[in-house]
Amino acid sequence: MNTLEQRYKRTYQLLFLLVVMMTPLSGMGVDIIAPSTPSLTEFFGVSKQSVELIITVYIIGYGIGQVLTGVLSDRYGRKIVMITSSCMFIIFSLLVAMSQTVEAVILLRFLQGITVAGSAAVSRAIVTDSFTGEQRKKVANYLVIAWGIGPIAAPLIGAYFQTNFTWQYSLYFLALYAFLCISVAFLVPETNNKKSKNIKSATKNIYHIIKDKYFMTTVSCAGLCLANLYSFNIFTPYIFIEKLNIGMEKLSFAILIAGSGWLIGSVLNRALLKSISDKKLILHTSLYSIVINLIAISTVNLENNISLYIGSSLTTIVLSNLSFTRLFSICLGLHPDKAGVAGAMTGTFFILVGGCTALLASVSGINSLAHILTVYILTTLLIILITRSKAHSEEMVKGEVK
Repeated sequence: MNTLEQRYKRTYQLLFLLVVMMTPLSGMGVDIIAPSTPSLTEFFGVSKQSVELIITVYIIGYGIGQVLTGVLSDRYGRKIVMITSSCMFIIFSLLVAMSQTVEAVILLRFLQGITVAGSAAVSRAIVTDSFTGEQRKKVANYLVIAWGIGPIAAPLIGAYFQTNFTWQYSLYFLALYAFLCISVAFLVPETNNKKSKNIKSATKNIYHIIKDKYFMTTVSCAGLCLANLYSFNIFTPYIFIEKLNIGMEKLSFAILIAGSGWLIGSVLNRALLKSISDKKLILHTSLYSIVINLIAISTVNLENNISLYIGSSLTTIVLSNLSFTRLFSICLGLHPDKAGVAGAMTGTFFILVGGCTALLASVSGINSLAHILTVYILTTLLIILITRSKAHSEEMVKGEVK
């Protein structure tokens, strides 16, 4: 291998390291705070609802910030936007830790969410800029694995700091982690070689992407896959504790199993990349998920068979991840000339669809384990209906031929 080849290899290794490091940061900002919410209520002397806003406004800021940073990275470049937004994230993280009022924390958490979006949106854009074809699928799979680590590791880290130190140390950890990411970002080259002429032209890309029906249906399906994970995480604690009187130890075990299922799906997908097409994999995993949950629902006394519920949920989450990873990769490859905005829109929409689906399920009244499994079935049926439609199916086949 000559010197030039070694340099190219090192560059791609650094780019890969950067996007994998950056990907979990946004999710960690949510989950690392969750174990401290009871303590925050006491610390600030406010209601539970006020403390819940600390998490909610971060997610809202994260959604808004992805589109903003995506547009800016298309205009000015990936590197400068990623480094600037990450530096601001560090500042806001430290300011949150030093705040003495819940109002200040809520405002700063919103700004923290906007700035952390740069790590997520720009990472996806770098993948589109730098990798193609099967290579992009492999990298996208690693991104999903990295993203899945956050919901498992962050609550454990937050609980450790809350038990042994104070809630502020979780913010110090986020700031330190972002600093390490910035250190790597300085080492990589700029990947956006087709910058937009101005902000107006970059903003127009949003309109063009929304008009792309294949992109919108694909990202919607990715969101429906994510809704299964959200539904488990949102509804299981309530039913376990309030309805079935199951303790925190078993609940923690169940959540750990679910998070592991997301990672298992990512690992399996990597092994299946060359052996099964996107179209077949999404159809088969969806059908298997529906059959498994129908069998579980038909079981007598499901509410007393926690192992069956956890097993069915684990299988559903593994299968959902298999489909999600393929759909995620498709979205990243559809608009390489608008990679910043496309990556941002991908993240914004699949989080929006996943969150809204879980919200609709909540409004409908989820009061049993069977209801949660029913949500899995309905979301998966929607995925089949969308991906099997003639227009979507033909576009998917064309993409695989390319």
